[in-house]
Amino acid sequence: MTILFRIAICDDDPSYLKIETEKITGEFTCRSNVNTVIDSFTDGRTLISSHKDDPYDIVFLDIDMPGISGFDIATTFSDCDYPVLIVFVTAYDELVYSSIKFQPYRFIRKTHFDEELPECIESAYKELMRQKNGQKLIFRTANGDTCIDINRIVFFEIRNHTVEIHLNDNKTISCTGNLTEIENKISEYDFVRIHKSYLVNCSFIFVIGSKEIQLDNGITLPLSRYKTDLVKKRYMNYLRKML
Repeated sequence: MTILFRIAICDDDPSYLKIETEKITGEFTCRSNVNTVIDSFTDGRTLISSHKDDPYDIVFLDIDMPGISGFDIATTFSDCDYPVLIVFVTAYDELVYSSIKFQPYRFIRKTHFDEELPECIESAYKELMRQKNGQKLIFRTANGDTCIDINRIVFFEIRNHTVEIHLNDNKTISCTGNLTEIENKISEYDFVRIHKSYLVNCSFIFVIGSKEIQLDNGITLPLSRYKTDLVKKRYMNYLRKML
């Protein structure tokens, strides 16, 4: 099955935009199971309008642009229902820290573009293939097997010998098994065991305290002091993947 990836590249420098487009196109030409539509823009507003008409899967954004910056564009995308992988491309290394709040998929330095692009494309390709093919896992419940999108799961909780799956729409699903089995089952995803009773999706962590973790929905969960170092390490690894 051939899958279509829609890709946008935005940079106010036409000469650099041409080079960037050629290199990104080249990274996808060797993948026989993917067709790509790659659009180039020198103006952020035109990109936003095009994205609204037909959403892109991955967008490469120059941060420092006149009129509307890459950060401004990323803000408009965060309000859209369609998920998009944002890759910031910039000549200013120090902007990596400012970009974190936008949760970019990657941060590529123009001075290291040739070295950093291949890994970015390879990782984005795998992520988009998972999204296109679905990231659903099967869990056994009292009503039978249930498929759940892994990205909807905020955390797992063991309660009364039952595993409770807490979803991002505030729904809870009870399933059989134990946390160790589930932890092994989802080991390729960004979950971390914070306590004997909790397994948390790193993408929903907001604050790691000394005795508890706060999620971005305001819920606080206990943090085992024996797992603090591991949790912080796993979370930092997750953040590095976002840069």
